[in-house]
Amino acid sequence: MSTPTISRSASSNSANADLMKALLRKDVEGHILREVDIKTFVTEVWGLSAATISTISESKLHTSPNVELFISDYNTSILNREREPALHFPFRKLAGTLVASICQTLGLDVDQAITTEFWDNKGNGELSSNLFFMHDRRRKPDMLDMFKQTKGYKPEWDDVRCSFEFKKKDARVPAPDPIAESEDVARHLSPSSGASSSSGVVATHSEGLYLTNAKERTTSGGTARRGLKRPHSQISDAHATSTTQNNTKRRRIAVNGDDAQLFTYALECLATGSRHYTTGFLIDKSWITIWYFDRTAVQRTTTFDFSTDDGILSLGLSLFALSQCTMKQAGFDPYLYKLVTPQPGKPITERSVLPFLKPSASPKEKCYMFPISGSSSIKQYIFPLVAYIYRYSGIVGRGTCVATVLVGIRDAIILANLHALKMSWQYNTRKSEAEILSHLRGALPEYWRKFLPQPVFSAKYTAAQLDLPRSRMRDAVRDTGKITNDDEHVRTIDRDLHVIVNPGYANIWKARNVDEFKKAFLDCLECHYHCYTTGKVLHRDISENNLMIYRPGETDRVPDEVSEQYFVHSGTNAPELNKPQPSHGILNDFDMASMLNEDEAINSGNSHHHHLTGTRPFMAYDLLDAPSSTPTVHLYRHDLESFFYILVWAAAHYKYSRGALVTAPELAKWNGEDAQKLKLAFLFMPPSKSMEYCLPEFSDLWRAWITPLSRMFRNGISEASSAGDDEDTDYDFTTYNGRITFERFMAAIGETPRGLNPDVDTA
Repeated sequence: MSTPTISRSASSNSANADLMKALLRKDVEGHILREVDIKTFVTEVWGLSAATISTISESKLHTSPNVELFISDYNTSILNREREPALHFPFRKLAGTLVASICQTLGLDVDQAITTEFWDNKGNGELSSNLFFMHDRRRKPDMLDMFKQTKGYKPEWDDVRCSFEFKKKDARVPAPDPIAESEDVARHLSPSSGASSSSGVVATHSEGLYLTNAKERTTSGGTARRGLKRPHSQISDAHATSTTQNNTKRRRIAVNGDDAQLFTYALECLATGSRHYTTGFLIDKSWITIWYFDRTAVQRTTTFDFSTDDGILSLGLSLFALSQCTMKQAGFDPYLYKLVTPQPGKPITERSVLPFLKPSASPKEKCYMFPISGSSSIKQYIFPLVAYIYRYSGIVGRGTCVATVLVGIRDAIILANLHALKMSWQYNTRKSEAEILSHLRGALPEYWRKFLPQPVFSAKYTAAQLDLPRSRMRDAVRDTGKITNDDEHVRTIDRDLHVIVNPGYANIWKARNVDEFKKAFLDCLECHYHCYTTGKVLHRDISENNLMIYRPGETDRVPDEVSEQYFVHSGTNAPELNKPQPSHGILNDFDMASMLNEDEAINSGNSHHHHLTGTRPFMAYDLLDAPSSTPTVHLYRHDLESFFYILVWAAAHYKYSRGALVTAPELAKWNGEDAQKLKLAFLFMPPSKSMEYCLPEFSDLWRAWITPLSRMFRNGISEASSAGDDEDTDYDFTTYNGRITFERFMAAIGETPRGLNPDVDTA
């Protein structure tokens, strides 16, 4: 089980395809950069050289044998009453002819030069979804570009290089929803079962917006053949005007349902955890737009009509470039390598780690390799992959991916304990989680460092260091003079790739019993207080997924089957555990944390720190729909309220006596649009009524902790509401006049704070 969430992206449990498309459109709209021409796209994304483009352009590709015939067959398929898969065969024939003609022009052997192929299984191909909310459903994509596989091979989304979506019906551009460009769109994430990653609202920003001139979004030139002309109204270039905080009008590009169907394929590719970006063709009759998706923004080409001479050239350039691009140019993670497992107990050598020549879905032959930061040594950190435990389910956003891994250094033996590797795309205006943890470990007394993650590796890579095509395409368009550095519509806030590796922790729902839960909860609660008061850091995303338990030698124990693969059993592997290991809590995941100013306020120099964050079921009630009388920034009392909701959630879900998680339908609604109203109703319930949510084994905790805390928050909210109604300017809304503080929280649950004299106290 995992924390349910409601989402503006495709992180929706609804099986309704139209709803998913609508959510994806909202996910992407406001992040679409100015379109680029085909030559720029194939150069910057797929690496086709200018010289090769010039040679192909001079070859009169439209005169290649059978081009006219296959276009005619394709157009006939458009006119008949068959379904869209009928377009696949003539398109494949046309594509094969164009690529073969280009190979001949360049003096290449087509059988040796082309190692990819289209896959659609005659319109009946299905792939299992990577998305947790699809519940083992299968997708039936129109067509996919993959490396050639042996007969009988069953492809997966990990194998996909590029997606193709065909449309032959008229498309209408819907009226876009009024999404303000100046506001961050909150997207909630939900981890798959057992995830030890962050789970929370991801603030996505409206970057790179530009109004495309309608006259520019036309077909490429050339002589029109018998292709069906697409009415201009069908092209997905609808625009909506919005107003920013400084009252300047801005535009955003809207997308239609046909575009959104392609987005579902992009979603699947990015959810593999092995992609930095992905691409796709939208083919509407004979009109083609090629799309690019990464975690910061989305970009597309000028739409072209391949029933024209220039359109045939554009199609040929695109297909050939796609067939020749490397794994990195196809969007695959350049830090993911093929691992040739060394003999048990032997070091990983240079020959053990090889570049992938084609994708792989098998974790057993994968590893991540990163250079050692600041070192002139050729040694690299090696992280053999054990399993993915969380993969983000959106397109634009943090894109968090968490995997269990082993840890080693090239030419050294692998460590015999389990770790968690997290990769996420954070705004480059934010401090990295590793920087915040380093600051806290330096600022906090040793007593409290025990309850913080202890990274064994961390790194940050900028878009420029990763050589992302989006950055190059943006520069290419700017070089044309159509965009200036002062153009508001194309300002993007880039995201950096953050990597951090910690020891293996367990989620708090995996405590042995209620007593261990209470101990870990208090460890995290008190550590959080000292991070705020001493370290001047506010966490801002307190959820059940960020309170962890660490049992050395147990939560980081390597599974037996993995141990046999890497370790000699004569002593290099983990010892047998004869008794339960002592545990303590770990306050995890500082992705959304903010540093405080000297006046104890969140740093105003970074606007992204002001956006309200959290995981919806655990967010403070007034953050869900903050009234005008309350602060518009995340406060310490908001995190305290999140700790309270975790207690309620645990008491209703964690059935430790059976080692199981149970459902609580009423609390599941805390994830919905009525969360604020439902939380207030809960706080104001009579204790006898609220205890109906409680599992029997948590009844003592409910009476001792939850009931008095409910009273504390209820009284604070009531008093603050009255102060707001009375327009009391002296009222302290940051602590509800001192009613919601750490000291009050601890007093309510009858616990004495520890570590207040860390020079004497021991953890």
